[in-house]
Amino acid sequence: MATRQHKSTTRESIRECNEAVSRRFHVTLAVYKTIKATTQLIGVVGGILAMQQGADPMTSLTIIGAILVGPEILEYTIANEPPRDHDRKD
Repeated sequence: MATRQHKSTTRESIRECNEAVSRRFHVTLAVYKTIKATTQLIGVVGGILAMQQGADPMTSLTIIGAILVGPEILEYTIANEPPRDHDRKD
């Protein structure tokens, strides 16, 4: 039975996260975080501008929420991805 092992260091944890992001999205962790932060910032600013221009506030807030939560769901999926057979350390 495979169990989750706790990471011994922060550097090791970051390295493993970087490898998981690289495997799944073919970019480094730093690039992924930059794209995520930029997308979230643009989404919030765009939603606020839309409300100032007369858009329905509830619709705008719903779209902003989706933009903010979307990358978090991807990170959760990556972090909880079961190890593949060739990734396991026995």
